[in-house]
Amino acid sequence: LSGGANYTLTNVTLSGQSQVGIDNAFPNPAAPTNPRQRGTTGTVDLIDSTLDGIAGDGIKTENGIFNIVNTTISNTNGNGIYAAGSNGARLTLTNSVIQGSSSTGILADGNASIEVASSQILASAASGIETVAGGTGAISVTDSTVDGLLADGTRTVNGAGIRMNST
Repeated sequence: LSGGANYTLTNVTLSGQSQVGIDNAFPNPAAPTNPRQRGTTGTVDLIDSTLDGIAGDGIKTENGIFNIVNTTISNTNGNGIYAAGSNGARLTLTNSVIQGSSSTGILADGNASIEVASSQILASAASGIETVAGGTGAISVTDSTVDGLLADGTRTVNGAGIRMNST
């Protein structure tokens, strides 16, 4: 995804992608070397969808607004969601499930802001939600479950549901 367009993806199933399921960090073809031109600056709405068995991150976003509603992201061989960049990416996760990520459920890097409501982030190999040291974004979690356990009930690498790294 790139440019300033708005995208609505409803009732979409992505399975078995060899890299990222949805990449909103792809360089803008008009400015491929400008890091401030990565991903769409518009809005992406992902509704009633499923991402399963992705070989990399389920979703990667570095710009604009990414709204995820009634969606399941499972069994990613990376982060469920990687929200990053210096562009003020904003991610909302509502009535959704992230489960079985081989890394972190949601990794927030840079100045990305994350809002999680009425959702579950379960069985990630690292943390359910983690901020990267030096990040300046914000995280809000309400009416949600974020655990620090793997699917077999053992603790994750750091045993944290939410891990906030210092600057």
